Amino acid sequence: MHVPPYEQICNKGCHWNRMILDPSDELWEISKNLGTLYVATSRGKTLGSKDQAYPTDSAIYWTGNSVSTNRIKNCKRKQNGQLCESYKKRAKWVEYLEGKAEETKTRYSKRKLEEITKTTYAAAMKGDFIKDRTDLTARITDIITNPNKKWKEAKRDHEIPSDYFAASASGDL
Repeated sequence: MHVPPYEQICNKGCHWNRMILDPSDELWEISKNLGTLYVATSRGKTLGSKDQAYPTDSAIYWTGNSVSTNRIKNCKRKQNGQLCESYKKRAKWVEYLEGKAEETKTRYSKRKLEEITKTTYAAAMKGDFIKDRTDLTARITDIITNPNKKWKEAKRDHEIPSDYFAASASGDL
């Protein structure tokens, strides 16, 4: 089956309002992708009309042999009732991220937070994402070799003196 690229079926401002999901079996989710059902289910809030806080024109359709109401409601526990290790790790990660979010709120003014959000959103909409490891390496190299003014000034505090290796070669260290 041929699926046309996103750009051919959706113009600017287009918004998906339906999702069909086959969550595979529980072992797959527990071992490698904990939270798949949770994340997919939460997308119901973001599917549909952009002008509604809680769109009513969205739907999630579940398919496959392994989906059930019980699985969706109780995806964090093993069959013996104990929490999955992946769930515990994810909970710690979420707690860490929430702490960082609170730290960010106290560190920056509301105006600065709005500026950061707009900049991040603009970058995401521009689609200038890192394509692969080579692209990441090139971007890091560019940032280091062509720093902006703020980083160029801050970088001085972290650089090794230019004569550092000359001194160690002569045995002066």
